[in-house]
Amino acid sequence: MVCCEDQEPEYQPETFRFCPLGVQFLTRHRLPEYKQIELNLVGGPGAQLPHPARCEGVVVHSEYDRHRRRFRNWILFINLSDDIRGHFRCLAEKSGWLCPHCENF
Repeated sequence: MVCCEDQEPEYQPETFRFCPLGVQFLTRHRLPEYKQIELNLVGGPGAQLPHPARCEGVVVHSEYDRHRRRFRNWILFINLSDDIRGHFRCLAEKSGWLCPHCENF
């Protein structure tokens, strides 16, 4: 589930992606491209982070998905420590959320 700014939490479909590079998720409203946002991450069922992580990201793209009637948003993480990136990679691998790019490396 993703909660973005003042919006209601959104359950994410099987296409949800999360990796050390960023996150892709659905929201009811478009996020402005190039906006810097703050994220609070805790993981998901069966794939928890050792402790909640607060991080920053930049909205790279926001596009309307007419089949889901939501906006699909791509966020690039910025200023992450190597330790946090390592935790994110483990979480993404355990959960099956790893993006296609990271699956190749």
